[in-house]
Amino acid sequence: MSDRHHRLGRPLRIALVMMSVVVLVVALAWWQDRSLVEAEALLQSGDPSGAWETLDAFLTRRPDHQRALLLQARTLVALQKWEEATQLFSRTGAETSDELRAFATALLHQQRWQEALPMLEQLAANDGKDAETVRGLTICRYQLGRVDGALASATELASLPGHALDGLFQRGVIYRSLGNVNLAIKHWEEIEELAPDATGLAIQPAEFFRVFAEDLMREARPRQALVYLQRSLDLQPNAEIRAQLGEAWYRVGKESEATRIWADVVKEDENNLAARLGLAELALSRKEPDAALLWLAPIATDRQATEAAAYMMQRAHTLLGHDELAEHWQQKVAILRKSGKLQAAFEGRSN
Repeated sequence: MSDRHHRLGRPLRIALVMMSVVVLVVALAWWQDRSLVEAEALLQSGDPSGAWETLDAFLTRRPDHQRALLLQARTLVALQKWEEATQLFSRTGAETSDELRAFATALLHQQRWQEALPMLEQLAANDGKDAETVRGLTICRYQLGRVDGALASATELASLPGHALDGLFQRGVIYRSLGNVNLAIKHWEEIEELAPDATGLAIQPAEFFRVFAEDLMREARPRQALVYLQRSLDLQPNAEIRAQLGEAWYRVGKESEATRIWADVVKEDENNLAARLGLAELALSRKEPDAALLWLAPIATDRQATEAAAYMMQRAHTLLGHDELAEHWQQKVAILRKSGKLQAAFEGRSN
């Protein structure tokens, strides 16, 4: 009887052991999955530090777990550790939309446009309605000199619900960089219609109004520029914007107002270039070269001078009959002009 019971019990014990192993395997898989689900949830909720801690603990036990490594790479992007994320993605690869988007973001922040572009194009092909993808695609195309493509994707961005300002701003920036200031201004005007306070842009409202004013000045519209410079100044008081305000007043013929503003700026910032150039220009227009030299003295030396400052030095010495000094500064102007052209050409090739 006992032998029979023994024979019957052995298969039962084996079955119980096998069931226990299965339960353990299922439990382990559940625990692992729960850890990764928790890390994903923390990342999605805006807590990449919490996600990192969870993943770090998990990867200590499973260092080669592919899914965990991919999630860690995405977490590194959320933590703005671009190089580390790129290195990890280069090991693991990227397949899902979330992974490709994160990898492309890391590359964009390192200005690795050529590598990011195909990922962004793949993402756009899969889902052309994702604003972050389209925004990145515009930046990438523009940096690679594909201006028409950049304008097209910026237009696409502007058509997406809730992203009209983004798209218009990107188009305006592109036209501005191409020297088409008039078209840039049209985009700034459209932005102002949609957002009179200029909130919701990639730059602060004060900076937007300053850019708007600068472009109006470049198009010889100083009276309109005054409005936006004052709005910028109200939001962010600083010497540079006040100096530009003085320039706008000078352009509309209000020399006394320009003089007052520039003088105040120099009291606050004695080496302010724009204000001193403005005051020197006023002195030269009044045939007061000695006064002009006094304003220029701190900003125009042989070692340090802008082309504009050097040209004013030349004019002042010419009016004073200082032929040798006038020739010296004339040569300085030529050197600075040539240097500026070379720098512009170099930057053009770099872009």
